[in-house]
Amino acid sequence: MSAARLLFFLTTMMLAGLGTWAVAADADAAREVVHRETLGGLRLDQPVSEVIKLLGKPEKETKLTLQAADGNYVQTWKYPSKGIELGISAGGKPGGRKTVASITAGAPCKLATGRGIKIGSLAAAAKKTYAAWIDPESSISPDTFVVASIYDGIIFQAEHGKVTRIFFGAAAE
Repeated sequence: MSAARLLFFLTTMMLAGLGTWAVAADADAAREVVHRETLGGLRLDQPVSEVIKLLGKPEKETKLTLQAADGNYVQTWKYPSKGIELGISAGGKPGGRKTVASITAGAPCKLATGRGIKIGSLAAAAKKTYAAWIDPESSISPDTFVVASIYDGIIFQAEHGKVTRIFFGAAAE
């Protein structure tokens, strides 16, 4: 191999490696956004004691059950009058520390994200607000877009140009 070809090959490999690193860095930045973002003070991994201070006790809650997919004990806390449903995890033990594993908001929720997006916001404004962290491969339709990833992200759904549902957490395993 000539010196020129070798130099071209090495430069190409180096740039390809930098591109991979940039994608990984972007993914890390997106995950950071997801775990810092809030919905009216609610956030992923938040202790349930803080949730109760914000929302009160749940209006309805399911029984704590073992989730076979990941071995965690989970339940759902529902606040239908507030348009909020929370996935709660106690980890691998039924008596473990309970934290927020997912957040789902729909009508009549009035809470906004830390960046000001709420149910009823223009979908275009939501996309613009989170544009730097949208995963185009997971955003399956013009009315649904994913911030970070479906494995650990925020999913916005819209109808008629307005946000109708906001989900924080893992939508796939």
